Amino acid sequence: MVSLYHELVQEIDASFDVERDISGRILNLPVHQDAGGRDLDRLLQRMAALIRDHRREVGR
Repeated sequence: MVSLYHELVQEIDASFDVERDISGRILNLPVHQDAGGRDLDRLLQRMAALIRDHRREVGR
């Protein structure tokens, strides 16, 4: 999980298959240096709600 947008550049050759796979699994969060405690709390609450909803959908 990272707080900055990151994606492996497309120009990287195919020999970096592990790195390309990892770059596709990074969770990008909308956080910046001006985000305050309330902003982060709202983000975490929303993420928790999404996880709860997903678990209900898949029956966990």
